[in-house]
Amino acid sequence: MGFLLRVSVLIYIFLPLVARAHIKWFVEVSPPTLLHYSFLEWQVWIGILLIICVLIAARILETKSSLTRKAKKKITAWEPLLTSIAQAIIGIALIIFSLQSFVFAPNFHTEQIYLLTIQAFVGLSFIFGFYTRIGGILLLILYVLASLSFGWIPLLDACEFLGVGIFTFIAGRPRLSFIHSASLDVITKSLRPYALPFLRIFLGLNLLILAFTEKLLHPDLGVLFLQTNTWNFMNGLGVSVFTDYWFVFAAGICEALFGMLLISGFITRTTTILLSIFLIATLILLGPLELVGHLPHFAVALLLITIGSGTRLKIRIRRH
Repeated sequence: MGFLLRVSVLIYIFLPLVARAHIKWFVEVSPPTLLHYSFLEWQVWIGILLIICVLIAARILETKSSLTRKAKKKITAWEPLLTSIAQAIIGIALIIFSLQSFVFAPNFHTEQIYLLTIQAFVGLSFIFGFYTRIGGILLLILYVLASLSFGWIPLLDACEFLGVGIFTFIAGRPRLSFIHSASLDVITKSLRPYALPFLRIFLGLNLLILAFTEKLLHPDLGVLFLQTNTWNFMNGLGVSVFTDYWFVFAAGICEALFGMLLISGFITRTTTILLSIFLIATLILLGPLELVGHLPHFAVALLLITIGSGTRLKIRIRRH
């Protein structure tokens, strides 16, 4: 457990060093007017303690939970179709992104036709199962090209697409395929157990990074958003000390915790269900634009809820 504690504290301390503010939360704040959260504030230590306690509880629950052989058999049978459906959903999102003239997320708006064209081609590949593994490679290339345009640090906000690219390259298109890149099967066969774990880990990294770039490092963004959107339900419950400033902190802690749980591989299904509830709530409150932006997240959630964390790239637990 010492390993998890060290990793949690190190991530909490050093991740803000690579963050940079830009258009977030449907608002733009420049320069920041609020101070960052400080380790001298007791609320910050409560947040860190909460993360450690939940990680310990998740580790214990992971040792107790296991699917029956019958359930595993059903999941194995459904996995190819679910993988294909998830890829198609992500493809639809990529097409919409290109039509809206942005790459990966609305804050990466671009007029560079070649970026939008590559993204649209990858979207079509994912939708129709047209050389899908090559589409996965192109998605990784697109990420690199976008990093050259926007900077690799801002592009960390969209690092889940690295996971999507790696996952698609390894998994291919098991069902609903128009043209299959069979020549790559031999290369990726030994890597298949790692496909889903890469997807899980990069989604976890995405959440962890966004927790800092949109909340913990830049409370201005969230506070300004809450000034025009009454999302701080704690004030409605009469908890006046729970200001917008600390509500943003609490949201950041929860998002960071989701990310750490996904990276660790502990209670992945439960974590993803809770994350999906959060995403659905923001969809209801913010409308269609939020739906488009989160379509890839919903697609990944579909796989993680049904298939689970995978058997590789997770913190091992010795069962006694």
